[in-house]
Amino acid sequence: MPHEDEIEKAVKKHFGEAGSERIMPELREKVEEQSSEVEELRGEVRELRKKVEKIDKLGEMLESAGQLAILKEMIREAGEKVVEED
Repeated sequence: MPHEDEIEKAVKKHFGEAGSERIMPELREKVEEQSSEVEELRGEVRELRKKVEKIDKLGEMLESAGQLAILKEMIREAGEKVVEED
């Protein structure tokens, strides 16, 4: 993004000194508003990333729990076979 002085030069060149004095405050205000909105969005993105990380961890835990359930079922079935064989 161009620096403020570069923008001001371009505005002066296009609109002249008087136009520049009228337009630059509006441009600064819009840039400040957009900067504020960008910071808000960055904060929201950070929060969403944290939530995604938690969801990923939960998914891993659920996957592990599913594998544990399968292992328990296999052990139970093996135990039943041993009991049946006796």
